[in-house]
Amino acid sequence: MALFPESSRKRIGSYKDPWERQLRLASGLLLQEMLNRYFPQKGLSLSDIRYTAHHKPFLPGSLYFSTTHSGNIAACIAAGYPIGIDTECNQSVDTALFRDYLTAEEEAAMAAAADKAALFYTLWTRKEAILKAAGHGLDTTALRDLCALSGKTWLGGQQYFTRPASLETGYTTHIAAPVRIKSVRIGKMCFI
Repeated sequence: MALFPESSRKRIGSYKDPWERQLRLASGLLLQEMLNRYFPQKGLSLSDIRYTAHHKPFLPGSLYFSTTHSGNIAACIAAGYPIGIDTECNQSVDTALFRDYLTAEEEAAMAAAADKAALFYTLWTRKEAILKAAGHGLDTTALRDLCALSGKTWLGGQQYFTRPASLETGYTTHIAAPVRIKSVRIGKMCFI
């Protein structure tokens, strides 16, 4: 934990669930590894992280990153443009609980879907990745207004593009950015 600035150590330590603390710690370690490996010329560390008014973390010098964790996976992505990533462990889900966060078009698609869980995880990970890229956090109003049926959509006057990423079998993962995403490097850790 010495690698982490005091504010991050406090935030990670505030989680009651030890597994949640471990995954958040892994996300930070992945970010530091990506900074060292792919952006060594910038000389950045976790102590350089700053936050926007909406609590979106960023690094000075136009370096954007996003982290995610679910189940036994933690992942991190970094780019020279705003980027978001979300992963979810595919498990049984009562999709009716999330109706308030779907557009009318998404609800209709869910009603017609043969595999409701698969469509739900696709929509949800796209939405969360877009909100992370936009710096909104988990904004319930934006979730409800954001239609993620295709790989591109609009939020707040900005177009966002999403694409799937393969982290691990049994997980649905999407990345999002305000530019077409050609290639990315995603760091991941799996825990058994």
